[in-house]
Amino acid sequence: MDAIDIGFYRHQGHVTVNGVFAAAEMDAVVRDIEQWGEAFLAELPPAQRAWYLDGGVQARAVLRKLDNPHAHRPAVQQLARDLRLVGSIESLLGPGVSELGCDECFDQLDRYVELEVTGADAAAAMPALAAHLTGCPACREEHESLRALVGGEPAV
Repeated sequence: MDAIDIGFYRHQGHVTVNGVFAAAEMDAVVRDIEQWGEAFLAELPPAQRAWYLDGGVQARAVLRKLDNPHAHRPAVQQLARDLRLVGSIESLLGPGVSELGCDECFDQLDRYVELEVTGADAAAAMPALAAHLTGCPACREEHESLRALVGGEPAV
């Protein structure tokens, strides 16, 4: 990743970095996800199937992103743990990012917010969660919602 990528990430909150994985590796993961999606849809009754389909894709039946739990596919999890990707992410967010995923973040978020609300240094007490919140817009939004719910302002 270069300075332009890092600047884009800091401004936009996301960045695409090409070349982390070989095309063959990505093709294999895409094939796995597509095969899983096709098998999932084939098992559904027709009335249920329509709800899961992405209406914007006309060429073939594709699951809506919202309903595609691709992050739970072993092939995707293997990529997510790959040191080539982890190294790139940690160059943006700092060490420890790979220690915590969204599921673990969500499980620990109540404790993190409790620490914040009581005035404790939640980021120091739970550095992996703090790093995850820095780099994950979805978990950060959940954090802000929880802070608002308990009556505290979200951390800045």
